[in-house]
Parts: sequence; structure tokens; C-alpha cells
Amino acid sequence: MAKRLTLVLFFLLLFAPLAQMAFNITPLTPLVENRTLNPPAVFKSWDSLGSYFKDSIAWFNDHYGFRSLLIRLKTQLDYSVFKISDRTYVGKNGWLFIRDLLEEKKPFINILLKDHEEEIVAGAGYLADQLAKRGIKLIISIMPMKDVIYPQYLPDWVIRLPNSKRIDSLENRLKTIPNLVYLDVTPLLREIAKTQEVYHHTDFHWNDVAAFKVARILVNQLATAEGHSSPLWSHPLEIERRPFIGIESHFMPLFNPLQEDGLWVKKNWEDPPENLNSDYKKLFQKIYEYPHPELPQPELLGTIVVQADSFFESFIRSGFAKYFKKTYHSHWGMTNVQDIMDNLPTDCKYVYLEAVESNYDLLNFLAKQKPPKP
Repeated sequence: MAKRLTLVLFFLLLFAPLAQMAFNITPLTPLVENRTLNPPAVFKSWDSLGSYFKDSIAWFNDHYGFRSLLIRLKTQLDYSVFKISDRTYVGKNGWLFIRDLLEEKKPFINILLKDHEEEIVAGAGYLADQLAKRGIKLIISIMPMKDVIYPQYLPDWVIRLPNSKRIDSLENRLKTIPNLVYLDVTPLLREIAKTQEVYHHTDFHWNDVAAFKVARILVNQLATAEGHSSPLWSHPLEIERRPFIGIESHFMPLFNPLQEDGLWVKKNWEDPPENLNSDYKKLFQKIYEYPHPELPQPELLGTIVVQADSFFESFIRSGFAKYFKKTYHSHWGMTNVQDIMDNLPTDCKYVYLEAVESNYDLLNFLAKQKPPKP
């Protein structure tokens, strides 16, 4: 009897995943993986048979039956028993941190700056000077990840980067460049964090309330420099809490994902309409334009072109575009930044480059800015 039961279990374990793949016997909620799963392999020729087998294995690993269930089961056991996860640090008091940001991306940026800081600083200065000749002010900000503001919530066993991080050195040097406005976000967030949380517990992004306060500082700073009445930012901050499951929680796929009451900004203003059919957008991909109606707007700041990552989206959700005649917004990795710089709108007043501290694209772009060879 025991042998028969063992044999039945063996065949179930062997064929149940295949049956699930073929017939989807039990619908399962897919995992949130922030990547595209491998497609089915395509046989091209006998000479490429090795690549075909490799692609087939990659496809099978992404699509075998009960995959999401088994991954969730393994993750649930790791979290419930050991308080660990393959892709997420399980910190204290419900704080989560994406592992590869701390283990790979930030150390890589530290090494990159060791060899290329001079080129990056020189490139930022050259770009600021070239834009200034056209009456355009360059703005740069490098956003800290939440381990910088909340290191006390990391697991005790996590290796920290040295306090003298090279990103700090870069920021200090960017502050001294003429014709460049460097928005130093880290001390602003540390000050705001004294009275409220500035990052989500289950997501690597800052919350919209922190973004609102930083955006307001930037707008009022630009307004003062441009001779507008100050403060220009007029709509008040209203805070609301909403249930939220962040990316770091999705990266730790449990049967019941970890949820938090996130801090959000309650909208009490009117945004300019989003226009996705502008001539400027036709020139590039993934350009978003927020133009104001053609009405007298004496207190609006000049047109701003923003090259940014997902952190800037919190600026938009906070009403940032309300204070500019036009706001053009595009994402790193989705546009050719040099093309954008070479084809700025004729009424451009500001160029704002924003990126998190683990972002390679901003540093690479700045390092390439230099006078053309004679």
C-alpha cells in the first residue's frame, strides 16, 4: 500500500505541472516580476539547435505549471520562519528594501564614481554653460534611496556602504558649479523625516507627501530667482492615507502580500491638460507635455523640460506642472537624452535632470558632455 501511494504521489508531482501548463486546471494569480517572461523558443535552423534548447529551457523555467504557487510557498516559508527573502531585505518594523539596489547597483555606482567623477563634474559644468548661453538654467537632483534616510530599519546583518560614499562627494562638487541649480534632496528629506515618514515601507519610492514638500521648495526657489512673488506655490498640502502594496512587497510574493497605509497627497488643484499629440512628442518617444491653456498667466514659471525616473512622477501627482507654462517630461531609458538636449523647445527656460543615486544613465550622460573635437 505504501509503495502504491508513493508511486501515485510521484506521478502527481511529475505530471500535475505538465497538466497545469496544458489545460490551466487551476487559475493562479501571476507574479509581479517587473520583467518580461521568456517567450516560446523558435526553431530557426539545425545550426542554431543549441540556442533553441537554451531558449526552450528559459521558457520552461518561466512557465512550468504551478510556478507561481510554488514560488509563493517557498517565499512564505522563508518569510514566516526565517524573516528572509531572495529579492527583498526584511527589515525592522515592517520596512522592506530591494536587495539588488544595496548589493549591486549602489556599489557599482560607488566604483564608477571612483574612476569617472572628474568627467561627470566637468560634463555637468559644460552642459550648464552651454544651456546658459541659450538662456536656459540647468537643474540636477540625485535622489537618495530609503536606506540613506532610514538605515536603522535595515537588518543588522546587512553590510553598509562606507559613510564617505562617493555620491556625497559628487553632490558636493555639483553644488559649486556656476549656472547649475543643484537640488540637494537628502538634507531636505532628513529634515522632513523628523515629523513624518518620507518613504513607503513596502516600496523603494518616496511618498507623495515628501515629494510635495520638495517640489514646493524647488518651485519657490526658482520663482525667487526669476523675480516672481514668493512663495509662488499656492495650493496647500492635504494628506490622506490609503492602503498600498509596494514593489518591494510584490518582489516578496506571499500568499497575502504585505500592505501598508501609505501617505498620499489629496488633490485640491487643477492640473493643466496632458497633451500627448504635441509636435515635440512626435519627435521622440515617451514624452509627456502638460501645457497651460493660452490664457494670461503672469505668475507662471518658464517652460521646463524634465528627464527623470519614476520619482518625478510624485512631483506631477503633487501639482508641480501647475506652476510652469509647459512641462515636458520623459523617462531615462525610454528616450535619447542627447536628442532632447539638441532639440529643446524654443521657449525652454529650465532643463531638470533627476535620477536616484543608483541610476547609471544620468552619470553616463553627464560624463559624455564635452566640447566637440576640433
